[in-house]
Amino acid sequence: MRQHFFYLFLLIISIGAAAQNVGVGTSNPPSKLTTVGTASNPSIPGATSTGVLRVGIGTNNDEGVDFGKSETQPYSGWVQSGFNGITADPLSLQPLGGSVGIGVLAPNASAALDVTSTTRGFLPPRMTWVQRDAIATPAEGLIIILQTVGQKVFISTSTEHGKR
Repeated sequence: MRQHFFYLFLLIISIGAAAQNVGVGTSNPPSKLTTVGTASNPSIPGATSTGVLRVGIGTNNDEGVDFGKSETQPYSGWVQSGFNGITADPLSLQPLGGSVGIGVLAPNASAALDVTSTTRGFLPPRMTWVQRDAIATPAEGLIIILQTVGQKVFISTSTEHGKR
């Protein structure tokens, strides 16, 4: 019987808490979950973090994804994945499929990445021939800008890499 009262008590507390916002580092959270910290530039997640929020795994608290806000102009928000303070991990968006949009609320379903802007363009990585040739196994379709000769766009195919 005591156990039933305990569960009823937890249910009542949960219902009351569901209508409230929760804050860490703030006494007046504006959203369901708000964390407030100090702005800082990104670092690779490790035993310490420069982020305001970490989603972590493991028992050593040295691996996860940190979220933050830069302390210098242009004061950008950032996300960094990694572990042990040294190794940056890949960061995947929509790993099971779906579209990702930048500058658009409803990305085009036929695009994996929909970048929408009427005032800015898309800027792929810029490299020299030497830097390009140092890519061990470039994916077919990899796009870079070759800086050395006339800002050429280079699209890798399995037979092109390494040829000039």
